[in-house]
Amino acid sequence: MLEVMVNGCYGKMGQIVCDLIEQNENLVLKCGFDKNITGEFAFPVYDKIENIVEKPDVIIDFSIPVATLTILQYAVSNHVPIVIATTGFTNEEELIIKEASKKIPIFKSANMSYDIMIMKKLVQWLAPLLKNTDIEITETHHNRKIDSPSGTAQMLADSINKSLGNERLGEVYVVGKDGTLQLKLQGKIGQTTLKVSVFNKNAAHSNSLKSVEDKIKNQITKYQMCMGCLGCESACRFGAIEIVTDRSGLVSYKINDDKCVRCGHCITHYDGGCYMRKVMCIKR
Repeated sequence: MLEVMVNGCYGKMGQIVCDLIEQNENLVLKCGFDKNITGEFAFPVYDKIENIVEKPDVIIDFSIPVATLTILQYAVSNHVPIVIATTGFTNEEELIIKEASKKIPIFKSANMSYDIMIMKKLVQWLAPLLKNTDIEITETHHNRKIDSPSGTAQMLADSINKSLGNERLGEVYVVGKDGTLQLKLQGKIGQTTLKVSVFNKNAAHSNSLKSVEDKIKNQITKYQMCMGCLGCESACRFGAIEIVTDRSGLVSYKINDDKCVRCGHCITHYDGGCYMRKVMCIKR
C-alpha cells in the first residue's frame, strides 16, 4: 500500500484529497502538513517540517506557493517524490521546482482534470491554424479564488505559445491589491503593437477609459525611457520604487508590490509620466 502525505490538508482541495485517499484501499493517509492546524484529524498533522516523524512514499501538494516550497525542502532532504497541484508560482519559484526535479521525482500540473488535458491538446492543434487571429482566454471563478489568472489559464496560454513556435509573447495580467483583474496586455515578438484590455475603468484611480489609457502609456514610457534619474524614486512617498543599475549599465525600474498602494502618483507626477521625457522634449 502507498503511504501518502497531503500538503495543505486543511484547505478545501486538501480535504477532498484526504477523503479520496481514505476511500482508496490501496492508499494510506500517513500524515498531513498545514500552517493552520485547527480541528481534529484521524491522522498526524504538522505545521513545521522539522517535526515530521513519518516518512511517506509520496507527497500530494494542494496548497499555496510558499507552502509548496516549504514541503519541497522536506521532500528533497528525505528523497520523497511529490505531486504538485498548486498554482500561482513566480518564475523564480518555478526554477526552484525545476532544480528540485533533478534530485527527486516531481509530477506537476496546473490542472489535474482529464477534460482540461484534452482541451490543452485541442488548443495546441487549433492555434497554428489561427495564426492571424487574436486568441483570448477569459475565465470566471468563485470569490475565494486566490491566483488570477488561474494556473489553468496560464497552462493553456503556454500550450498555445508553444504550438506557435513562441511567436507570441503571451499575456501579462495586472491585478489590484484585492486580486481582481484590472488590465491584460498581449503582444507578439517582432511587433511594436501591444493590445491592452481594460477590465476596470477605475484602475489606478481613473474615472474613464481615456484616463486609464493615458496612465498605461505613461507607465510604458517610464519603463522604456528610464535613465536612472531617480525622479520617480524620490516622488514615491511610500518607498515602493527602486532604480537599479546592473554591472553592464542596464537601468531597471522596479516597483515593490508589497509597498505599492496603487496611488498612481508615480505616473501622474510628471508630464507624460517621466521627468526625462519632459526634459528631452524641450526645444533647444
